[in-house]
Amino acid sequence: MKFVLSIVLTATLMLCALSLIFAAYPNQTSPYSGGFEVTPLNIFLYCLLPFIFGLIILFALFFLIKKNRYYLIYTEINLAVFEVLMIAYTIFLYCISSSGWIGIYCNVASDLIIAILMLAIFIKLKKVKQTVFIK
Repeated sequence: MKFVLSIVLTATLMLCALSLIFAAYPNQTSPYSGGFEVTPLNIFLYCLLPFIFGLIILFALFFLIKKNRYYLIYTEINLAVFEVLMIAYTIFLYCISSSGWIGIYCNVASDLIIAILMLAIFIKLKKVKQTVFIK
């Protein structure tokens, strides 16, 4: 059972990563100029909607992991790898996009939220370690 739930946790984090990466990438929306047309609809569809979807998945994952030490450590390790990936992606975006690109702000915000979530899981893990069960 632990193996199956570990696979589900990893797949959920991968879905979240793909959603947050898509939210930050400057997608081609204009067939003529080959760039991103900055309109409210494009920003909502290509930036805000995937960003909100990724955050919902991330916070749902936080509340779905049980107070089991194994799942907390496993999620913490996966989030650390995810954080390194997102920091590298932020550097990549900074190099390929213009300085005013809204996706960079979404990506930096997701980096901060992932770091805060890692801290919250670490605190939750310390509380689980201090819990004593008497049979």
